[in-house]
Amino acid sequence: MAKLLENTYRYVNIALVNEVALYCDRAGIDVWDVLHCAGTKPFGFAPFRPGAGVGGHCIPVDPRYLMARAEAEGFRLRTLRAAHEVLSGMPGHVVERAAALLRSTGRPLSDTRVTLLGWPTSPTSPTPARHRPPRRQRTPRARRAPVLPRSAGPPLRRRRSARPPAGVPHRRPRRTDLAVLLQDHSCYAAHPWDEAECAVLDTCGRAAGSRVTLL
Repeated sequence: MAKLLENTYRYVNIALVNEVALYCDRAGIDVWDVLHCAGTKPFGFAPFRPGAGVGGHCIPVDPRYLMARAEAEGFRLRTLRAAHEVLSGMPGHVVERAAALLRSTGRPLSDTRVTLLGWPTSPTSPTPARHRPPRRQRTPRARRAPVLPRSAGPPLRRRRSARPPAGVPHRRPRRTDLAVLLQDHSCYAAHPWDEAECAVLDTCGRAAGSRVTLL
């Protein structure tokens, strides 16, 4: 029960910041600035970040197991159910934001291409993890624009040499109209996003530049 509570605590708080992010998007408020300012309080505020949803093998699973077990015993965890509703909608929200950016190019979605950056759910994981939310971004609606999932690899940048950086596999994507940053892997941390070859939708709040749109 202690482990279930630990993961449920994170699940609910991630849902809270995601719902705040949805409201900030509608109200024209920079949610990343809000989180930064809230984080300057020296006590009482535990930082969580919005994004495309929750992934991994603990946080998406344990709270739902707890909810199902409680309901089987006649107890309804209302806060947990509300959190599940919010988080289940975040992949669709990212798809809608991506589609809006693609439509702004003036071309039909079927004539555009999307690359997902940071395919594993953990920034330190070299391989895809289970229960990752990016799977849901490849919905029939998203397939109007071809989607290319990528693990951590070289950023989208013009290079004179085809030689990749040390320790980074050379997996240069085909023509891409939009890159969606889903996880802030270390190989993207120092990337000059102003030099990106395409528009970038950052769901992590880490990138900055004239071609970057934050979630």
